[in-house]
Amino acid sequence: MIISGFSTSPEEFSYRKGELLLEFSKAIRESNCEVALFPETAITGFYPDREELYFERGSADSPFMKFSQLAKQTETTVVAGIAEARRGSLFNSALVFELDGTCSTTYDKRHPFDLAGEGAVITPGVQDPVFRVGSLIFSLRICFDLRFPEDFHHRNERPDAVIVLANWPSSRRDHWETLLKARAIEGELNIIGINRSGTDDSGQNFDGSGLAFNPLGIQYENLSSGKEGEFIWDVTPRNEFKTVGRTGVSK
Repeated sequence: MIISGFSTSPEEFSYRKGELLLEFSKAIRESNCEVALFPETAITGFYPDREELYFERGSADSPFMKFSQLAKQTETTVVAGIAEARRGSLFNSALVFELDGTCSTTYDKRHPFDLAGEGAVITPGVQDPVFRVGSLIFSLRICFDLRFPEDFHHRNERPDAVIVLANWPSSRRDHWETLLKARAIEGELNIIGINRSGTDDSGQNFDGSGLAFNPLGIQYENLSSGKEGEFIWDVTPRNEFKTVGRTGVSK
């Protein structure tokens, strides 16, 4: 299955807005992907204490509405990170938008990044949804969740791939790459990570990387033409790989 990832700079959205969405729409169509991915808090950025950046779903010109429209315009499943205000609480969420623009799946970040004060603001998630697109079953995680390996051993329906949306600083890039690969090997599944780009208001830099690993820990080739911030992977169902389980028997 063709999956595309698009690294975003939220600060760039603040002055380019609609122009960037048109570019993403064109890029999604050109990639012929079935799923398009955008990072954690893709439009607003990771600023936990700025409550004005958390939007209700029905708010005019909200990130929710933008990504809903993008999915509908491109007739592609879109997965995007959004800071949400919901039922009087604040959430760091990953949302799945279907081809008609409806939101079918919500995942709320389980592990707040307390070093940035996120734990004092957002409500941690408890759900572990899976969703299917074509031949693949997916689940979702967000940034700091990557440091909790137990969350990648799914007890219910086992996904083919886990999507990780992130705002992961360049200063810890080695951790980002190593942990993505480790979760793929430990969980015996595909891991796909998409990170934001640019520099945030605190001066922290982000590398805009996209990385995908198969259940053997081998990195998928980026099939993109080389356009900066765009990644294209051809991902294979997990049951097509032979991995070694706890008994030492290939399965």
